[in-house]
Amino acid sequence: MSSPADPSIENLVETYAALALALDGTEVRRWETGIAARNPADLPSTSFVVSWADSPSWYEDAVSRFERWTPKIVYRVGEIGRATDELWHAQTLSLLESRLLDPEEPFTLVPEETPQDRAEVAAFMAGIFFEGQQPERRRAIEQATARALRCRLYSVLEGGRRVAAVMLHRTPGALGLYNLCVVPWMRGRGLGASIVRQVQTDASLAGVPVVLQCRAELVPWYRRLGFRTVAELAVLVPPAA
Repeated sequence: MSSPADPSIENLVETYAALALALDGTEVRRWETGIAARNPADLPSTSFVVSWADSPSWYEDAVSRFERWTPKIVYRVGEIGRATDELWHAQTLSLLESRLLDPEEPFTLVPEETPQDRAEVAAFMAGIFFEGQQPERRRAIEQATARALRCRLYSVLEGGRRVAAVMLHRTPGALGLYNLCVVPWMRGRGLGASIVRQVQTDASLAGVPVVLQCRAELVPWYRRLGFRTVAELAVLVPPAA
């Protein structure tokens, strides 16, 4: 298996792959500087490229992995290239990393392990993150999250009711934190920060950093929790997608 040398990027790539492969019919192809996934449903979550190649022809190389194929979405680590930048609409996500040297007191995260519990927390996450998405895409995201057993799902309960959740994915060199979500009426009380600190504590005890991706407006919040930017991830949409 080819994977990037940076453990933070590797965690991101392997998380995307695990979610895509959780859906029936997905085919994933890997090479030294990238990964491509294709599924008959042809949705962004199952039809994508992640590339970290240091080459001006990185996109052409990536799409050639499948015959007569255009991905729905492309994730690019590194320079996009002027021609590509002119043709595609792009937004940028930050890939952040933190190492916590002093573990804190435990905070209770409830593991969701049964198929029913995983389906419920996946629907909870999709309802917060992807409320405005098309129903077909939202269902695919829910199914992938519930079925990708390498990605562990956790909830925070209050009075027996789920009020927050997070998805964690451990790779050899990092612990990935994804889909951190808190119900609107519980925000601003430090709950999200408590979840992050618990994940940092678990990663510290395991001797690995925590990695995550986020939009630019969330970077200051994570920096206050000890994260630093290690890479920028351009999210590109081909015109024909």
